[in-house]
Order: sequence, then C-alpha cells, then structure tokens
Amino acid sequence: MKKAYRYRIYPTKKQEHILNAQLALCCELYNAALQERREAYRMCGQTISFTQQSAQLPEIKAVRPEYEAVYSQVLQDVLHRVDKAFKAFFRRCKAGEKPGHPRYKSRLRYDSLTYPQAGFGIDEQGKLSLARIGHLKMVQHRPFKGVVKTCTITRSATGKWFVCFACDEVAPAELPCCQAQVGIDVGLKTFAYLSTGEHIENPASFARKRRPSRKRNVSFPGQRSAPRNGRSGARWWPACMSVCAGAERTLCSKSREDW
Repeated sequence: MKKAYRYRIYPTKKQEHILNAQLALCCELYNAALQERREAYRMCGQTISFTQQSAQLPEIKAVRPEYEAVYSQVLQDVLHRVDKAFKAFFRRCKAGEKPGHPRYKSRLRYDSLTYPQAGFGIDEQGKLSLARIGHLKMVQHRPFKGVVKTCTITRSATGKWFVCFACDEVAPAELPCCQAQVGIDVGLKTFAYLSTGEHIENPASFARKRRPSRKRNVSFPGQRSAPRNGRSGARWWPACMSVCAGAERTLCSKSREDW
C-alpha cells in the first residue's frame, strides 16, 4: 500500500530565500520546456520527448550557471511534469474529452520541488537534509512507515513550508474481527442513519467556515470592481493574503481532516 506523510518544516531566512530562488528557476525551466515543445510542433510538426529535453540540462547549466545551485534530479522532475502534462493532453484528445492544452505557470503558482530518488534524508537531530539547501527544522509529529520513494517540498499560499514523503510497501492496519452488522443510510441534512435507530449529525465544518471567507472574497479588490491600480495597488496583496489564509483554514482545517 502507498501512503504519504506530510510534515511542517521551518527554514531559516537564508534557506527560505534559496527555496524561493529554486522555485523561480524551476518555474522558468518548466515554461521554457513547454514553449520549446509548442514551437517545435508549430514550426516543424515534430514532438520533443523527455529524453531530448533532459539531455539539454548540461548545456543549460553551462549557459545559466545559477542552475548549478539546483539539484539535478529536481530539474529532471520539472521536465517530467511537462512530459506528464502533454501525455495527459494527448490522452484526453484520443478519448474525445475536452483536452485543455498545457499552460504556462506563474511564479506564484509554481510552489513545489520534488526529489524523486535521492538528495534528501533525516539527520540524527531529526532535521530534514536537502541537497544544495542544507538542514531544515522539521516537526515530525508521527513516524512514517514503509519505503520512502520521493520527497516533495511545498510552499503554501500563505508562505508556510511543508515536506511530503511518498512511501511504498506500507502494511495496511488490520482491524479486529467483528460479527455485528449494521445498516447505514447516508442523508443530506443528517450525515447518516443507522439501522439501530441512531443517527450521526453532519458537522458542516466546511459550510460554517466558508461564511467569513465569502465576506473576504467580496471585499477583495478586483472581484466585483477592479481597483484603479490593479495588482500594483496597496490593498491588493494584503487582501490576497487574507483570502488565501481564509481558504487555508477552510480547506485544511483539522476538523475536516479528523471527520
């Protein structure tokens, strides 16, 4: 069984600057690889594979020395993302679905780095060790099980950092054998009715926490009436962070995860 374990990490100011710089470089590489595939098909009618683009990485590092600061397998994973996007695009075309062509990514929306095989680990002090970045403080609130396959560093919209370990060969938890039987009828207002006469109320945590989020969206500049200065206005970024924080509390609430 496969399972992912997510932990909060706390990089220093210097490490956070390095992470943001590497995310910007990976975003630039993603958009460049996407543009190369588009232009090759538009001008020559040819498709470019992952192997061809991956072979260009040494030349890119020679021309752009700043890419030397990024771990090589992280850069290869960026090209894998482009390759997966085009494979999914052609799969939808063959299936007759609405394809949706792969699009360029903004630096604000490219928010993860993946170490697919190596370059990461946990030291004796319980800190996360990343190649080309250093040792980051990590809150490991529970031990992970199985064999770690990949390590993904994620930046949330509010600037929080997380690490996600994708593990394989995780033994499933065995529940004790029970001979009792019960019928369940799932409803709308009430979550479930049991054949024993009991009922489970719906906590409606999403709807309850979404109400203040609606007020923030209404007051957000650009939602109903565009601000004079657009995104450069003084009110835009604080309002954007307020909306992101509200969405983070709503979608990532512990009450929803525990339910």
